Amino acid sequence: MKKKKIFKIIAVTLCAAVAAAPLVGAGVYYARGILGKGETPKEFRESIRNDASLANDAEIRIMSANLLVGYKSWGGREVKPRAKMFCEVLDTYKPDVIGLQEVCDGWFAALRNMPDGYKIITPLATGVFVNMTALAYNSNTLELIENGKIVFNEGNNPRLRRVVWGLFEVKTTGKRFVATSTHFDLMSSDGDSEKKAIMQSEADKFIKLSNELREKYSVPVISTGDYNAMERTPETRPVDAPEIYEYLTDTFTDCKFAAENRKCGNAWALEQPVYDHIFLNGEAKVKNYELLSGDYLSTMSDHYPIYADIEL
Repeated sequence: MKKKKIFKIIAVTLCAAVAAAPLVGAGVYYARGILGKGETPKEFRESIRNDASLANDAEIRIMSANLLVGYKSWGGREVKPRAKMFCEVLDTYKPDVIGLQEVCDGWFAALRNMPDGYKIITPLATGVFVNMTALAYNSNTLELIENGKIVFNEGNNPRLRRVVWGLFEVKTTGKRFVATSTHFDLMSSDGDSEKKAIMQSEADKFIKLSNELREKYSVPVISTGDYNAMERTPETRPVDAPEIYEYLTDTFTDCKFAAENRKCGNAWALEQPVYDHIFLNGEAKVKNYELLSGDYLSTMSDHYPIYADIEL
C-alpha cells in the first residue's frame, strides 16, 4: 500500500510539472523580454535623428537588419540594451517590412517590445530552437496574405540558412508584393572553395524561389538579407565573395544603386561594400535608399540596418 501511495504521489507530481512547464516557459520568455526603463544613450538618439518620412510617391518601406546574436561563443553581445535601440529605430523609421537575421532566442523575447502592430511570421520551431532568419511586418499598414519558407540544407545551420517569405497587401491601396529574408553561408578564407560552392547552391535556390514567387503572384519580389557577399570595390576581399554578389545581380536589381536618392551616416559610406542588400525582382521604383550608419549605431550590431522606400 505504501508503494502504491508513493507511486501515486510521484505521478501526480510529474503531471503537475508537465502541466506547469508551458507556464514556466512563458514566464521565462516574458522575463527575458523585459528591457527595463530609461532612455537609450543620447549619442544613439542623435545618430538616428533624421528626416524619416516616406519618400514622395513611395508606398512601402522595406528594412534589412542583421541584429547580431547574444551568444558570446558566436561573438555576440548582450541583447537587452541593443534591443531597446532597435525598437527605437523601428519607431523612428517605421518600416512596413523588416528582414531579420541572427535572431537568437534572447532577441525573440526582446522583440515583443517592437512598436504596436509589428508581428513576426512563424517565429518559433520547437522549444528554444528559434528560426534565426525571420520576417516581421507592420500589421497596421499591411495584410499578410500568404507566407512560406525554404531551408538551405547544405548550410552550416538550417535555423540561419533559409529563406522566409510573405505575400503582402498594402491596406490603403490594395497593391501587393512579396518580401523575403535570407542569410547565406560565408567563406572562412580566400580559398574556401567548399563554402563558396555552398553559397552558390544557396544563390541558385534563392533565385529560383524568387522567380517562382514573382510568376505565381504577378508581383514584385523585394528581398532583404545578409548574403555574406559584397559588391566588388577596391576594398572587397576574395573572402567577401564578390562573384556571388555579381551572380545575384544578374537576376536582381540592387536597390542601393537603383534609388533616386541615397543617404548614409558618418561611420560607413555608401561607396564602401556591405554584406547586406535589398534586391528587387520585378517592376517597381526605388525612391530612397538609406544606410543607417550613424556614428553610434555600431553599438547596436556589427551590421548597419538598411532600408528602401519603394513605389509599387
